[in-house]
Amino acid sequence: MNPVRLSYHGRATNDIPINETDLSQPATYPFLTHMYFNAVAGDSAPRFPWPFTVVNERGIKVQDVLCEVWRTFNQPVPEDESSSWLPLRQSMSRWSFEKRCQILSQPRPFTDVLRRCDSFGAIMFFRGIEPTVDGGGWMITFGTY
Repeated sequence: MNPVRLSYHGRATNDIPINETDLSQPATYPFLTHMYFNAVAGDSAPRFPWPFTVVNERGIKVQDVLCEVWRTFNQPVPEDESSSWLPLRQSMSRWSFEKRCQILSQPRPFTDVLRRCDSFGAIMFFRGIEPTVDGGGWMITFGTY
């Protein structure tokens, strides 16, 4: 399954599916072949715990970025890692995990494990990317809608 096929954009009343034309657009201008993601905008963690690199030798496209963001944040979080988080992040991630499982339980029961995407609580919608302030990589922005 390609998770990007289930993505939507816009703030319209109805969600607008991302189509093949959108996904094949360059992610940057000029084209880059490597993008190192090492920050999340507004995150209170002293450093981003899950840096990753998007690579496409022919030029990174929107689909490349979206697929790697999805893959990175869909990874399970080990118990020892989540227990090392501050109490507020633990609480937010538990709430997000429970809500995600409730939503996915329709029409049949759904069980899962805590995933990286749960660590941001209600701030779960991908909003875009931008270079980091220090120029050392790229930053992801998430929002509540």
